[in-house]
Amino acid sequence: MWLICPIAGVGKRLQPFTYSKPKAFLKVAGKRLIDHILIKLKKTFPKDTDICFIVGYKKRQITEYLKKNHSDYFNLHFIEQEPLGYEADTPFFSGLGDAILLTKEFVENDEIFIFLSDRLPMEDHSQILLNYHQDICDGVINVKRVDNPEYYGVTELDENKNIKSIEEKPKKPKSDYAVSGAYLFGMSIIPRLFELLETQHKKPLANGQEH
Repeated sequence: MWLICPIAGVGKRLQPFTYSKPKAFLKVAGKRLIDHILIKLKKTFPKDTDICFIVGYKKRQITEYLKKNHSDYFNLHFIEQEPLGYEADTPFFSGLGDAILLTKEFVENDEIFIFLSDRLPMEDHSQILLNYHQDICDGVINVKRVDNPEYYGVTELDENKNIKSIEEKPKKPKSDYAVSGAYLFGMSIIPRLFELLETQHKKPLANGQEH
C-alpha cells in the first residue's frame, strides 16, 4: 500500500502564519502538524512504507525537513505540482484532484491511502484499515459531523452509510458529514479513480476553481 500526502497548497486562510512556512509546519501542542500526522501513521503502517508527498509551496523547506526527520522510518518520494499562476508573489494550484493524478506512475498498481497535511488526527488510522479489510467494499473515506459543512468536502450517505456523492464546499450542503482527511482506495477501483481524475483535469478552470 502506498501513502499519498498532498502538501503543495499555500494555506491562504492561515496567512500571515503561512508567509514563511507551509501550513503543515504550523505547531500544535509543541509539534509541527505534519509530525503529529506522521507519528500517527507510524502506529498504523510498518517501517519502510512508501509515502509520496506532492509538494509545491515551500517545497525545499518541506523536502529537507522530512528527509532529515522521517526518512529513517518511511521511504520518502516527492513529486512537484507546478502552480497555475501567481497572485503577487504567492503561487496558486489546480487542486487536490490534480495533485493525486500526479502520483499515477507510482501507485496505479497498488492500494493507496491518501491523507491530508492540514488535518490533525485525533487517533491512529487502524480503524479505517480494519473497516476496509472487514467490509466488502472498494474503499473507505473517513467522515465526521461538523457544524459548518459549507467549509468542507461534504458527503451524501445512504441508509447503509455508503457514500453517494461528495461536493467540495457546497453553498447548500446535503448533509453535515464532512470528509475528515483520510481516504483508502482498493486496487479494484484505482483504474477508475485515475480515469475520473484525468477527465476532471481536462476541464477548464474558472477563476478561483480547483480540480
